Amino acid sequence: MHISLSPKEASSLRRLFDSLAWNIDISDFVNEELLNGSPLSEGPIYDFLEEMEMGQSKILPAALTGYEEEGLQGHLPKIACLDIKDYEEDPLLKAYKGATYKKGDLILQETAMPAYTPFLYDEITGNRRKFYAENMPIGFFKDDYSYTEIKRHGVTWMSFLPHEINTMRPFVNKARGRVLVYGLGLGYVAGLLAAKPEVTEVTVVELDHDIIHLYEEVLRPLTPNQEKIHIEEADAFAYEPKGHYDLAFVDLYHNEEDGLPIYLKMLSREHEIPTDYWIEKSLLTYFRRLVMEYIAEEAEGFTPEGEGPFEDIFKKLKEALREKRFTSYKSLEDFLEDENLYRLIRAL
Repeated sequence: MHISLSPKEASSLRRLFDSLAWNIDISDFVNEELLNGSPLSEGPIYDFLEEMEMGQSKILPAALTGYEEEGLQGHLPKIACLDIKDYEEDPLLKAYKGATYKKGDLILQETAMPAYTPFLYDEITGNRRKFYAENMPIGFFKDDYSYTEIKRHGVTWMSFLPHEINTMRPFVNKARGRVLVYGLGLGYVAGLLAAKPEVTEVTVVELDHDIIHLYEEVLRPLTPNQEKIHIEEADAFAYEPKGHYDLAFVDLYHNEEDGLPIYLKMLSREHEIPTDYWIEKSLLTYFRRLVMEYIAEEAEGFTPEGEGPFEDIFKKLKEALREKRFTSYKSLEDFLEDENLYRLIRAL
C-alpha cells in the first residue's frame, strides 16, 4: 500500500486513526460496563436511564464513561428507552411462549431480562462524517422482558432478544417466493417467512441434528403455516441448492467476531441466488476496523489487532491491498464506505 498525502490532509488521516482508537476503547467500555447482561439498579448510569421517558433517546454523557478527552464526541453511545410492547407482540414470541425442552446440555426455556438491562438492539454502523465513528444502538426496558431462548452447555445459543428481532425483520419484509435459509436456530426467520402469503416455500439448511430434533418436536407444531417449512440436514458450506430460489439468508454465527470468518467463507460459495447475510452492516463495520488498522500500520507503524483472531483475514487483506495507492484523504475516506468494503471483502 502506498499513501501520499499533503501535510494538511495528513492531519485528517491522524484524526481517522484517533477515531479508530476511540472505536476500540468505547466498544470495550460498552461491552464491559453496559452489555454484560447485568441490570443497573444504582449509580450514575442508572440515574441517567431512570430519568428517560418511553421512546426517548439520549447520548451517554462522556463523564459517565470515564473518558472525557478531546475527540470523543461522535463515539459516545446513544441509548434509547424502548417500548416493550413492540417486542412482546411479535407473533413468534407469542406462539413459542412457555415452550420448554431439555435433552442433555440442550435446553429450551422461557427466561427474563430484568428491567434496566442495557442491550444492543440493532446493527453497528460507521459514520463517515465523524471519521467513521461507530454507532452502537443501545436500548433498555423499564420492565422485565420475558422471552424464549435455547441454551447449550450453559451458553445462550439463540434467543428472542430485541437485537435478533430487529436485525432479521428487514430480510423477512422483502422476502418473496421460494426462500433458502442457512441456519435454523429457533426457527424465527423460517416462521416469519412462512406466515407471509408472498412466500411459497422455505428451505432451511441445518447441520445440527439436536437442534433439528428440538424444532420438530416442540417448535414446529407451534408455528403457523409450518407446512411451508422444509429442513435439510446438511453442512451449509457444502450444500447445493435444489431448484430455483428467489432469495437466500445466511445466519450461521452469533456475533461480528465469530461471524466475519464465516461471512467470508459463505461469500466464496454464493450461488446464483440473491443472498442477504444477518448483521451484514455490523460485519462490514468490523471489517472496516481491520482495513483501518492496516492503513494505520502502513502509515505509522501501528500494531494491528488484526494479527490476533483475524490473522488469516488480515493476511488476505494485505495481499489484496499491496499495490493500492491513496493520493488524497478523500480517496481513502471513499474507500472505507460500505459499498467499497462490500466489493473488497468479496475479492479476498
